[in-house]
Amino acid sequence: MKWWGRLLCWSHFILFLRGRVSMRKIIGMCVIAFMIPGLSEPAFGIPLFTQSSIKNASCSFQCSTEQWFTADNFNLAQASTVESINFFGVRSAERGGTPNLDFTTTIDWRIYAFDSSWDNTVGAQNPSLGALLYSGVGVPAIQGTPTFPDILEQARIEFTVNIPDFPLDAGQYWLALHADISGWDASGNAGHSNSTTLDWAYGDGDGDGIWAYNRFGGNLNTWTNPNPNILNGGLAFSIHGSVAPIPEPTTLLYSAQG
Repeated sequence: MKWWGRLLCWSHFILFLRGRVSMRKIIGMCVIAFMIPGLSEPAFGIPLFTQSSIKNASCSFQCSTEQWFTADNFNLAQASTVESINFFGVRSAERGGTPNLDFTTTIDWRIYAFDSSWDNTVGAQNPSLGALLYSGVGVPAIQGTPTFPDILEQARIEFTVNIPDFPLDAGQYWLALHADISGWDASGNAGHSNSTTLDWAYGDGDGDGIWAYNRFGGNLNTWTNPNPNILNGGLAFSIHGSVAPIPEPTTLLYSAQG
């Protein structure tokens, strides 16, 4: 339900507390607000931030014998409630092969405040991305239908991670992700010999080159940008949810008066 639908329900609940409407009317009004087209949202919210179409991918979750957290920054123009994360992954095969698409994915995700002291120069060892605000471990990812836009050796897949709703003010943040892939065995060249890895796709858009990685299971107090030029287009992801309503002047006046 969009914010104005929730506002409609809450306003009638306040009238109920004041004895002006019945509970039956509240229930009926909220049902109407949920069902009328335009008042209800998609299951995972509207796009709050979107970055990049897919360019390519390499070593962003698994690489050789290691696994990684990878992070990219994002901005919210308004105070919002975050409801889901979407990202694009690439499943690869050796040259001439076909990607193994028989796998499941769970996601470790983290949202950090953006530390303004971040050093984005090549190889700089940053002690932190910023304050950890929200996180989740082992959250199932909903896999979209694979596409093969360039070559049959690479399958591009959109993933949706439905997370508990949480509020964020307008500003700059980090999204850090690690994908735990079933069947990953770290064999072959960068782990790709039997398509057991998944890479968070590099973007082909208007990113700012600010990104970082950290070895999964290692010291999460050391984050490094190995090469800003690799990700001028950022990583391919979007943040979804709902925008907080802007109070009308009369509402602000009423709140100030108590």
